[in-house]
Amino acid sequence: MNYVYSKPAEEFKSNIKEGYHRVAFDEIEPTVSRTGKDMWKIILTVSNSKIKIYYNLVFNTGDNKEYTDKTLKDIYDSFTGIKEGNLDYNDWIGKTGIAKLKNETYNGKTNLRVHYFAKEATATKANNNVPLAPYSFEPVKEADPGEPTTFDDDVAPF
Repeated sequence: MNYVYSKPAEEFKSNIKEGYHRVAFDEIEPTVSRTGKDMWKIILTVSNSKIKIYYNLVFNTGDNKEYTDKTLKDIYDSFTGIKEGNLDYNDWIGKTGIAKLKNETYNGKTNLRVHYFAKEATATKANNNVPLAPYSFEPVKEADPGEPTTFDDDVAPF
């Protein structure tokens, strides 16, 4: 191979800031967490960007079922076209909603993560009563984000 590595001038920095953003379900992969719970590995695309946000939706039962039900309710309230109770992940692909994104550090790396899914009214109020722009599949020109963040099973606090 004739490739010679050149150190980049500076580390890639996303133009996406913490806060409320329109997102779309890009990919959903059903799997099982390390603890044996049903889980979906979800990839969300942020409006007007190439940025991918990774989110693990763990389907808890027993004492933590309420946490899962609340997360699902937030998704149903946020995403247009997903009816309450719909767990057919194929129906979710391409649907758009709002997520509050927050920088979180895990294993020494800081990445944008979904803090929670939000209703339109919540995002509008936080944005000085100005609604967020509609979702756009056209990314703005930005630096190459490099390799995507890998999934971490069971990032949920249980």
